[in-house]
Amino acid sequence: MWQKINIFVRTHTVLSVFLLMVLFSLLTTAAGLPILIGDIVGETIGMPVFIAYQLVLSVIGIFLMKKLQVLDEDDFKFKNIGKGFLLGWVMLLIAAIMFVMNLTSPPEGGFLTPTPLYLITVILYPFIVSALFEEVVFRGLVLKILLKKMGGSKKGIIGAFITSAALFGVVHSVHLFWDTPLSVFSSVVFATGGGFFLGAIYLRTKTLIVPILLHALFNLSSMIFWAFTLNGPSTVTEQTLADFGMVFLLGVLPLTIAAFVLLRKVRPSVSLS
Repeated sequence: MWQKINIFVRTHTVLSVFLLMVLFSLLTTAAGLPILIGDIVGETIGMPVFIAYQLVLSVIGIFLMKKLQVLDEDDFKFKNIGKGFLLGWVMLLIAAIMFVMNLTSPPEGGFLTPTPLYLITVILYPFIVSALFEEVVFRGLVLKILLKKMGGSKKGIIGAFITSAALFGVVHSVHLFWDTPLSVFSSVVFATGGGFFLGAIYLRTKTLIVPILLHALFNLSSMIFWAFTLNGPSTVTEQTLADFGMVFLLGVLPLTIAAFVLLRKVRPSVSLS
């Protein structure tokens, strides 16, 4: 069976990665929507259950990486961590700026003292839901399947790189279920820039651990405030055009430029074929 699936994936690569993206998006949304609609994300039961569910999906994603023959022996080794963090300084700097902005803009109700369980849950959320799961799917499966097909030339690598980042951005349109159109557009654009950068980091370090850690720390810089404010992840904040402009200038543009600079040193020899 897997031999036939692999033949289909190699023959219809773009369709295959699109179907994989849709599958994992539907599985995530199916679990997340009842939690969001029921407004229990902030409760002690909602988030831990959702995190456990995403962890299971991540394991399934790694299993698919193996079966689709794109799992490298170095993908989950802690190699090139130092190099990865040096190359990832742009994302770390943006994360630090976001952290400071949140810290200097306390909510109207002031800060709260979270329960230990909720604090641990909020910290785990970006590492498992945002980072591990999304990196396994979009860098571990989508990008690497595309590279398997297109990575024999520099043009092919760039094509795989752009396609995977674009799909990563598009999947964030699922936020339309609970957010405003401008906020969703901002999220899609920002995620695309982040997809460019994390894809370039993977191509330069050859391990998924580095993009997973960068992705997690970046999201944690904002999400840690969930635990100390009345605002939870289901809170909708309407975004203005000025806010979008700041997001683009301070986030999307630097990440995209840095990604293509990093990509210049990637050679066709990194192809997974």
